[in-house]
Amino acid sequence: MDETDILIAITLSPKNPEKQPAAVASWKALGFRVLSANPAQEIAEISQLAPDLEFYEIPAPEPTPAGRGLVPLDKVFEPLLKEGGEICGIVNSDVHLRAPAGFVSDLAQLVRGGLVFGSRQEVADINDEEGKPFTQGYDFFFFEQESIPHFTLSPLRIGAPWWDYWLPFRALTQKMPAQQLMTPVAYHQIHETNWLWDEWMTYAGFMADFIMHNAEDFFSAPEAQAGPDPFHWQAFCRSFTMEHFQKYDVLSKHGGRFGGELQGDTSTHRKYFHYTLSMAINRFIADEAAKIFLPAEKD
Repeated sequence: MDETDILIAITLSPKNPEKQPAAVASWKALGFRVLSANPAQEIAEISQLAPDLEFYEIPAPEPTPAGRGLVPLDKVFEPLLKEGGEICGIVNSDVHLRAPAGFVSDLAQLVRGGLVFGSRQEVADINDEEGKPFTQGYDFFFFEQESIPHFTLSPLRIGAPWWDYWLPFRALTQKMPAQQLMTPVAYHQIHETNWLWDEWMTYAGFMADFIMHNAEDFFSAPEAQAGPDPFHWQAFCRSFTMEHFQKYDVLSKHGGRFGGELQGDTSTHRKYFHYTLSMAINRFIADEAAKIFLPAEKD
């Protein structure tokens, strides 16, 4: 298979029938292959809206803590392992990609040995050429097929929070080169968010448990005393400490965005901790990932 034959795996939702097929069409126009992982019932619905789309059938997912049937991230990796080539990708399903000719070939060179990821531009109309950079998450990810096992075995779901932090975080803490593409290529029409607190808190808890377990293993290992920080755990702990003190100062004085006083309120304490964790991960990824740009267009 040609190295520039990049398969993007996604999970389209039958609840967003207008915007997603148009986004997928923008990826295909650049030369990507696209495949959607969905249960059989959803495939029957979505295929009427996107008849040219390839599907990969998966079992109906267990409900999330909020009762939604969101597809697990691991199930999106399955078709990439079975049908993808050397380089694969995942993109948020309502994000349009607009890039210079040769974008697929450029990615094939940039990805080698690591992860290339980036964020969208928020626009009022999807045809707008300029927008506001989104800074609280990531929307596209490209990686080698052989690196997929580094990203699996999580409970995270597409359409719920945290999965987009998971990929670059895992790359950095697995000693994989992680590069954030700063050239604007992804565009997203602004709409109301649809994430839910029950899901946000549950998957934040997974991230917290994972981090505490793995950081403990790292700091007890001999290489942790050697000086360099090849797995970036020391850098993450610095980020978390900085966010902790900044957020605690604000929350303890003003009650914070979660309302109420911190003292004696277990729910607020948990939200504070997880919110601090999300900001620390965001800061960590921004600080530790290399910043790259597409090659200049040829005249």
